[in-house]
Amino acid sequence: MARGAAALLLLAAAASAQRRRAQTTSGGAIFAFGRNNYGQLGLGSSSNALEPAELAALGTDNAVVSSGFYVVHVLKLSGAVHAFGRNNYGQLGIGTTSSKQEAPVEVTLLGTENEAVSSGSCTHVLKSSGAVFAFGQNNYGQLGIGSTTNVNAPVEVAALGTDNRMIASGASHTYVLKVSGAVVGFGKNTNGELGLGSTINKQTPTEITALGTDNVLIASGGYHLHVLKVSGLVYGHGRNNYGQLGIGSTERQISPVLVEALGSQTVLLESGAYHTHAVQSSGAILACGQNTYGQLGIDSRVTQNSPVEVTLLGPDNAM
Repeated sequence: MARGAAALLLLAAAASAQRRRAQTTSGGAIFAFGRNNYGQLGLGSSSNALEPAELAALGTDNAVVSSGFYVVHVLKLSGAVHAFGRNNYGQLGIGTTSSKQEAPVEVTLLGTENEAVSSGSCTHVLKSSGAVFAFGQNNYGQLGIGSTTNVNAPVEVAALGTDNRMIASGASHTYVLKVSGAVVGFGKNTNGELGLGSTINKQTPTEITALGTDNVLIASGGYHLHVLKVSGLVYGHGRNNYGQLGIGSTERQISPVLVEALGSQTVLLESGAYHTHAVQSSGAILACGQNTYGQLGIDSRVTQNSPVEVTLLGPDNAM
């Protein structure tokens, strides 16, 4: 889930924060452009970049890029994590707080046994052991450590144990897909982001029992979640002010609901702050949600509350 009007492109086999390091066979260079007021482009300055510029300092051994609120974390093929951008809440995880970090710095406190990273207002890192560590802003309990105290160095989210498969970060909340297929959530819940049938915030991981255990992928937007089931069906919940859930309305959902228009052929999901894209088994891509800036890629700026095909991309899109 990215916010901060910055774009980073990883020219490699895997660029999504949904992917794990073990799934990446080769690294790639990173190019960045856009807003840079907190150094979130990692170019060594806070000047905006109108054209793609290579982050030469990171080399070409980069496996995964995760963009949060004005902060970026990069997982290297070696398992090391580098970070840059805003650090007022300790969201870089380097043991200090500062206004910004304009050039990439290694998060040495994480070591190199890291498999995945996901950033929002805070950051969670999945270790090779299956354990999860967290740091950054925690005003809604989004770290999952049982408090609302900000943390500037990695701490283990002990309540999650070591049976974790995937992490997805929202604006001020976090989801974890367990090895069992269950999904747990914690943090802000004022829009039903956690899918618990209520709007009560949670400081510790709480299972979204309505989703069952047949889940294979989670994709978090700013304030909503989509979940891909084994069957290919997709469920969503949370804020829906722009129709980002794709259910044909703009009414928020505090419990998971089926996104009927997507059918049962979805193989991949990706979400932005207020929009979502779904890749179908045919290779077609469908999109819904806010489109004020053309986020959906449908050659218009009309917001969509039901999935529409991104026909400009054609049907030959791979995972």
